[in-house]
Amino acid sequence: MRVRNPPSLRSGRDFRRVLENGQRASRGGLVAVAMVNSLPDEPSRLGLAVRCRRGAVARNRVKRRIRAAFRQFGPVGGYDVVVRANDRVLVTKYSRLVEDLGAALDRVTGGGT
Repeated sequence: MRVRNPPSLRSGRDFRRVLENGQRASRGGLVAVAMVNSLPDEPSRLGLAVRCRRGAVARNRVKRRIRAAFRQFGPVGGYDVVVRANDRVLVTKYSRLVEDLGAALDRVTGGGT
């Protein structure tokens, strides 16, 4: 059975709105920025900004790992979240990535995860 990815932020306008107005927290190689959206009954939407200078394969691997961790710890609903990641996430163990993302999301959502 395939597990669905969280809904994503698609427009540049949505990304900018979250990055300019959201609460910010960093942990490890991640920066999470979140704000309440106008869709409280819908699952939270995730936007990824991955800066990886090692190529597309590495960048996409980081994105897959962050999406999987977000499914595990992501806010229940009503948030737009942008996660920025750098090269350090490539060498971070998955268990540590989940811990870092969970802690950052707890800080930006006020413990709403």
